[in-house]
Parts: sequence; C-alpha cells; structure tokens
Amino acid sequence: MFSLRKRCIVLLCALAMIFGATNVFALTFAIGPRKIDLGDGLVFWLVLPGTESFPEAGLYRDEELIYSVDVNTGWWGWSSLYFSDDAMTFLRVPRIGGGFIRFYDRGVYVHGHGTVGLLRRGAASFMQGWSYYQWDFPEQRYYNRTNNILKVTTVENVIITFDLSTGEIISKEMSWWQRNVPSIIYIGIAAVFAIGLFYWIKDKRSKSYKDYDDWQEW
Repeated sequence: MFSLRKRCIVLLCALAMIFGATNVFALTFAIGPRKIDLGDGLVFWLVLPGTESFPEAGLYRDEELIYSVDVNTGWWGWSSLYFSDDAMTFLRVPRIGGGFIRFYDRGVYVHGHGTVGLLRRGAASFMQGWSYYQWDFPEQRYYNRTNNILKVTTVENVIITFDLSTGEIISKEMSWWQRNVPSIIYIGIAAVFAIGLFYWIKDKRSKSYKDYDDWQEW
C-alpha cells in the first residue's frame, strides 16, 4: 500500500500533467492575427483588441488605414468573410446554423439575415456537422468578387444569391438536384415498370413456345 506521502506526490504529479496539458491545449488553439490580401494594395487585418505589434483590425491600402472594424473570437473559424469588388463592403457568413449573415459597410454593421429565416423549415432543416449544426454546404459556396455576388446552397438545396455591395438577397432558386428530383423519380419508376413489363412479356412468350413444343411432341 502507498503511504500518505507517496499518494500526495502521485496526486501532485497528476495535477501538474493535467494543468500542463491544459496550457498546451490553450497555446495550440490560441488566436493570432490574420492577414487577408485582397490585391491592389488592399489588406484586411483581423486582430483582436489589445494585440501588440500588429495594426488594429480593419482595411488598409498601402499600410494606411481606410476603415477599422470591431472583431471578436467569433470571426475566426466560425465565419468567413466575402468582400465586394472595392472591399468597402463585405459579408460575414457563419458556418453554424442559428447564426446571422452580417453585412458591413466600411467596417460598420448595417443589417443581417438570420440563417433560420432563410430555411423553409427553419431550424428543423439544420444538418448535423462534426460538432455543430450547419445551415448550408460551405464547400458549394460560389464567390465572385468581380461581379459582387456570393451564392450559397442551403441544406434544403436552395441557392441564395447575395449582392456583396448591398448585402441584399438577389434571388432564391432551387438547385439542379432539387429541380430534377421529381423527374428522376418518375423516370426511375417508369424504367422499373418497363423492365418488369419486358421480363413479364418475355416469360409469357417462353411459356407459350414451351406449350407449343409440348403439343407438337404429343
């Protein structure tokens, strides 16, 4: 049996390992400044308040601040930024269901679109991701900065087009898959019916020929 002293030593070692692992975890996932190069001398910096040795969050042209923006940890990982052609406006689009698509004009939040409201069945349509509920398919987003449009495909297979200069919804349309699902189903049913009918007729003919052969032999 371990003595009281040995038990205390083991307990202290275990606590040291736990806190050490916690610190390593925190360092691994620490949020650092992020630089987005938009071309033509335009650079957007994502920097948390109080971060030293880096410029404040906002848009810069040739290292001169054009506009600043208030950011928090939610800007990293859980949302993506889509800029207009001149970068004066942008959309901040969440990956998580239940969030808001936020439109900013020169770094100032103007209006937003709730992801729940963009789905016909609301939150009931959310799809389970790795560790969160998703409202769209991020890998299917179409971003055309030159034409100031962003297209997202919701989990209901509806394509929503946003104007990056105003943040407004331009159009909503069913995706190719959703538009053609009824036709595909009908074609599939017709094909199964046709195949079944073909084999039924073939079987009937085979039986007829067999009966005829048997009669001839008789």
